[in-house]
Amino acid sequence: MFDKLMEKIENLFLDEPAVNIFSFGDPVAEKVEWTPLKNSGSSFRTQQVKAYGYNRIEIVPTIEVKLLGLLYIVADLAFVFWLLYSKHPDFQFMDDYKSGIFTLVFIASAIMGIVLYVKFFKRQNFDKQSGYYWVGKKGPRQTYDFKEDERFIELRTIHAIQLVKHLVKSDGSTFYSYELNLVLNNLKRVNVMNHGKLNKLREDAEALSKFLNVPVWDAIQ
Repeated sequence: MFDKLMEKIENLFLDEPAVNIFSFGDPVAEKVEWTPLKNSGSSFRTQQVKAYGYNRIEIVPTIEVKLLGLLYIVADLAFVFWLLYSKHPDFQFMDDYKSGIFTLVFIASAIMGIVLYVKFFKRQNFDKQSGYYWVGKKGPRQTYDFKEDERFIELRTIHAIQLVKHLVKSDGSTFYSYELNLVLNNLKRVNVMNHGKLNKLREDAEALSKFLNVPVWDAIQ
């Protein structure tokens, strides 16, 4: 219990903005929260900006994430192949110790594949023609009463792009993950990206900044 308390205190100090937020010269920056929105992250780049002409930008998974997802799929298919051609045609594979290990590996792989798909393969859309940002395939034109749907955010309500960092401790490893958040006029924040490649995150932030014509508030040093 004491260790967890010390970890929370440590993260509180490490996650403080590394720059003076008053230097942005915007009263909104002084009112908005600067603590991270996420408590987890990855050490590699998981998402990136992809432009489709002048009127549309999407946040899509990187090749690394696609390859990792493919790896899990191949592992799952390999396990199914093993089941079909193993010595257990009646699928009583849990009676065998080695088969039980393979089963656990298959379950873990399937869960990871689902997590990757849900977390990273849902595209985020910034569309000037509709004037909205949303997550998923269905846009405003395909959604009934989209103006009352909180999933759709008007581009004109995006005030700035915020960059913050947080410390991630996982399986004995410690690293920083960096967030790209949208700051709305009502001070609400929306997380767009969260990964460990700061230089790439900054490049994507600049691309979004030019597209939306809003400033980047970079609180990372």
